[in-house]
Amino acid sequence: MFQFVLITVSCLALTNADIHVLFVPKSEEELLSFLGLNKSDVNEGCIDAWEYVERCYQATIEGEYHYPTQLDIYNASGILRAAGVLRNFSDCLGDSSCAANSIPIYVVDASIFIVENLFGDAYDCLSKSNIDGLYMSCAYQYNGTLSVDNLPHGFKEVSYCVADLLPCSHSDFLSFLAAVDAGVDLHNLWTNIESTLVEAIKNDVAYEAFDPEAYL
Repeated sequence: MFQFVLITVSCLALTNADIHVLFVPKSEEELLSFLGLNKSDVNEGCIDAWEYVERCYQATIEGEYHYPTQLDIYNASGILRAAGVLRNFSDCLGDSSCAANSIPIYVVDASIFIVENLFGDAYDCLSKSNIDGLYMSCAYQYNGTLSVDNLPHGFKEVSYCVADLLPCSHSDFLSFLAAVDAGVDLHNLWTNIESTLVEAIKNDVAYEAFDPEAYL
């Protein structure tokens, strides 16, 4: 199943992206440069809030993982542990008053949801299923590929095809689909992350909160 899981989880910034680089500029200058804004465009409270994000990151993620490493996707317990660390990060960010901080909170909460659905109770069946083979077969039917470049359109169709072929319980089936749907929505945000951050910072409008109930 693991090539498929890599495709899903890489959307989350858990395997191929660095949350620190993308969301926690180390200075006001880095933040403005990353977003292409002038200081006059940004509410002073948000400058302070992004410094708070840095402190949350250091207290939770850096406190647990001293060196940047790529997650071992064969170790479900390790990934679930990482999801717990991310939850601490999200809880810390929840105290921020800056609307733009709702975006990293959404990304982290969605990531946790996807990981827990793939590597929680459904993991035993999913890990024993030939998801790579099923995905390739379904991708051929939909003229898709194993590349994330086709997200979200081909990915969702192919993943639903895979779900129909899984020899798993109904609850595992639903967990798999929940992870797929949340992954597609997260990918949509991720591909527009800079413009979404700019809009939130300039207009002080929070991004929607991640709602796990929408995928159940």
